[in-house]
Amino acid sequence: MKRLLFGLALLLFPIFTCFSQQTTTVKIMTYNLLNFPSPANTNSLGNDNARINYFKTIVENNQADAILIQELTNANGATSLVNALNSSAILTGAGKFYNRATLFTSYPLGASSGLGNMLIYNDNVFDLISQVNLGRNSVVVNGQTSEVSPRAATAYLLNIRPTACANESVPIYLIGAHLKGSDSQTDENARLAGANDIMNYINNTIASPTTTNVIIAGDFNFYDTNEKGYNLFLNGTASGTNLSYQNTFIDKLGAWTRNSSASVSKFTQATRTVPNQFGNGGVDGGLDDRFDFILINETINANVEKVAYQNGSYQNFGNTGVPLNGDASQSNSPVATSLLRMSDHFPVLLNITVSCTVTPTCNITNASASNTRCEGQDFKFEVNFTPTNGSGAYQVMRASDNVVLASGNSSPIAVTIANNTSDIPFNIFVRDANNINCLSTNVQITPQNCAPSNSLCLLEEDFEGFAGAGVVPTPNATQLDSDDWTFVGFSDEADLARGTTFGGVTIAGLYSRNEQSNESLWIQPTADKFTPGTATLRVCNNTALPSENLSIEYQLTAYNDESRSSSFNFSYSFNNINYINVSALDYTSPTVETGDFITMTKQTTLTGSSLGVGQCVFLRWTSDDVGGIEARDEFGLDDIRVCGTPTTPNDCPTNLIISSNPIPETTYTASETITSTGFSESGTIVIFEAGTQINLLNGFTAEQGTIFTARIANCAPALSTTPIENRTFATESPAVQAPNIQLFPNPANDLIQITVEWAEKEQPVLLTIFNAQGKVVQTFRTEAATAPNGYNFEWNCSEMPSGLYWLLCNGKYTKPVVVLHD
Repeated sequence: MKRLLFGLALLLFPIFTCFSQQTTTVKIMTYNLLNFPSPANTNSLGNDNARINYFKTIVENNQADAILIQELTNANGATSLVNALNSSAILTGAGKFYNRATLFTSYPLGASSGLGNMLIYNDNVFDLISQVNLGRNSVVVNGQTSEVSPRAATAYLLNIRPTACANESVPIYLIGAHLKGSDSQTDENARLAGANDIMNYINNTIASPTTTNVIIAGDFNFYDTNEKGYNLFLNGTASGTNLSYQNTFIDKLGAWTRNSSASVSKFTQATRTVPNQFGNGGVDGGLDDRFDFILINETINANVEKVAYQNGSYQNFGNTGVPLNGDASQSNSPVATSLLRMSDHFPVLLNITVSCTVTPTCNITNASASNTRCEGQDFKFEVNFTPTNGSGAYQVMRASDNVVLASGNSSPIAVTIANNTSDIPFNIFVRDANNINCLSTNVQITPQNCAPSNSLCLLEEDFEGFAGAGVVPTPNATQLDSDDWTFVGFSDEADLARGTTFGGVTIAGLYSRNEQSNESLWIQPTADKFTPGTATLRVCNNTALPSENLSIEYQLTAYNDESRSSSFNFSYSFNNINYINVSALDYTSPTVETGDFITMTKQTTLTGSSLGVGQCVFLRWTSDDVGGIEARDEFGLDDIRVCGTPTTPNDCPTNLIISSNPIPETTYTASETITSTGFSESGTIVIFEAGTQINLLNGFTAEQGTIFTARIANCAPALSTTPIENRTFATESPAVQAPNIQLFPNPANDLIQITVEWAEKEQPVLLTIFNAQGKVVQTFRTEAATAPNGYNFEWNCSEMPSGLYWLLCNGKYTKPVVVLHD
């Protein structure tokens, strides 16, 4: 399988010393498959399995290298055809291995809704660079606005790689279309609109169209040479319009007259004379129309850019010998029966010749990685390789997204990934910077997490097993947990369980995408759903210790298969009410569709943040329309990681700055100063303890109902009694001694009575109980500090497994608890 190379920048390729000229013949075919696949068809001569074999037989006979298909009903149908071709000893013996376009283009309107375009191509000849669905617009004909074309054309950009020229590739556009059928004036004008969509794209979007190889092909439904759409293709103008284009096309077969025996060799429909003969519908009446075409531009006709039309090669494949109004069974073709039963259209075929210069072959071999290591928080390694006939400039590429990780002039090349917190393996390869087809095989890198040794991850979500099966309170592996995930912007539960996607879905909702056994969460917005919309993930600190300076990392992928750009921005909150946007993580997909999967890693550190035991941070991704027209791109999330630095009750930084909004509920300590500009929200308990000074700067506020304490106290157990005035609240908060915590009975079988008494002044209480793995199993809290005889709590541990537990009071004072069942 050849690597997909994305981006129009590939049109720039290097100059090599010419040694000799080589020519390779490439065969281009267009074929309307007539509603394939049709699983409901039970006719033994026309069911899907039979038609797959007919298709294979036809291609075995004509040896097509690129097949532009119309009337495909789904992408799986294309996959079944590709598999059949690749199972053919005739085709594989001829050096052919077939692939299909990434995106299935579905017709959006009218009776043909659900059908679509597709490209199947010989992967040993072509690299698919990109594909794009063309916009659909009306035209003005004799002062009247036409209907838009009911079916969008699809433009495929490929590189032709002649077998003899390993170092050279030749770009070519293949544009497939199915224009409006029927013979009314309205229908003809709609065909003109579809032709104009194609001509507008070629003349105004393709770079340097006068020197670019372009072929347009498909079921055009032209009835004669007077059709406005036909003349727009060939002459650049159409009567009754002000349309005018410079770059036009050539019809190598020339003029015809429908329903005329003099033109029968040029006809492509119909192959049948009996209505619904094989259970898949279609047109009958026999051979009397020319509806299917392959047109070439002047660049190919004049052999300007290494691609030329092979004279005499244009053929309506298999119609030889069929009389006017006859059927395909009368053909002298050895595959006449397959043509009759496969479709109501004959395929159309022509050959092009591709020229190139034979140059010394560039090879990069023996690629490997060595000396993988952490230096500080950076992950580093060296890439070794052996180049032959290279340019002397090389790049180490990440295989998943073709990002350049490092460059050098020789082996080895040093690679640094800064601030790496990931240990997920990835592939790299080495390529010649001046010859993108000269590259090594993939090398797997297993990175080291270079976060500080005391870093602790609160969440590592890789969506393993997720299958798009819903969002529920008690999920299995195929579902998401509704206690953690919240989605706003969808209208019903079905939207949250759309199953799997391979890219190109159009129904709004949540999907799973499985790429090489790696699942990820995918979101498809539409006009009325998730525009705007939010996906919110709750991440809680279920460890035994508070966590500081939270680091948030995730992988974002956009499938840029549509012409409307959408945002996918990140924000966070500690109360699920007030969200803070991180603009550095904002992303907007491109307006111009390329068919590319655009993958990036997003990372931010919430410096100064602190998440107490049992507390949660909320991560939110927000999407909305930004620009462009028509449908919207898909977005994927994967490898979400939230890590932080754990702090123990005796941890004591010299100076602590707290800027979180809101300030998470816990006790904050520092040996010298605490400075805060954040706010504490109603219902929380926040305690500041500093050795010398507490600074509540402009911006610090406390909502009504906050229990806030600020006091001068050493981090050590012997606490200072020097008070500090809390100017925000105009109160003094003297230091207090540790509380008296009583547990009875301990060990316990079912109920434990917990009493908390303060020696001097009553304080609010937050109790958290952890199991031996650090997971929170129970919390208690008081609403106010008004208990003169202490606080009493009762913990029912009857359902807890026997073992050691820990009770943590106000984030600082601990007691062991033993649960022992009979």
